[in-house]
Amino acid sequence: MTSAEADSGQAQVQAERLLAGIRPRLAWLARAFACGASEAQDLEQEMALAVLRDHPQYRNAGPPEAWAWRVALNVCRMHARRRHLERSVTEKLAAEGLPVTRASGPVAPDELTERMELALAQLDSRQAEALRLRAFAGCSYAEIGDVLELGETAVRAAIFRARRRLVQLLGPCLEAGR
Repeated sequence: MTSAEADSGQAQVQAERLLAGIRPRLAWLARAFACGASEAQDLEQEMALAVLRDHPQYRNAGPPEAWAWRVALNVCRMHARRRHLERSVTEKLAAEGLPVTRASGPVAPDELTERMELALAQLDSRQAEALRLRAFAGCSYAEIGDVLELGETAVRAAIFRARRRLVQLLGPCLEAGR
């Protein structure tokens, strides 16, 4: 075995250990960005593959977990953009009176989940991402700061503002359910 092969094997083992450490919380993050269980599983696998695939690009600049979260969050961002594009195309087709099927499958998402997604889309992107990482993935403020490259105080402020705005946006919906 050559030195390069040994280094490659060691890097692969490091990537797998890193992934094993964050994998349970990746599942939470996937559910925060997905519209259903199967979509969440696909997104989780896509995040895991991205971490493994891109690990050779990690240059020991900061904690490896923060780097992995940035990779995972970028996958979620791309997923959200694709879903937004699919939704806008579907809406345009429906406006033309053409039959359309939902990309999320035969079961329509829960109305509250749909309203939550719409409300999150109205937030500043950093606020929404910080809130998703905190509420759905269980990341600490310090971890979120590393991922979003913000100070811990800025993370706390972003999450506070996001929660306050969500209460404004979802308040009538939540009060109607009582």
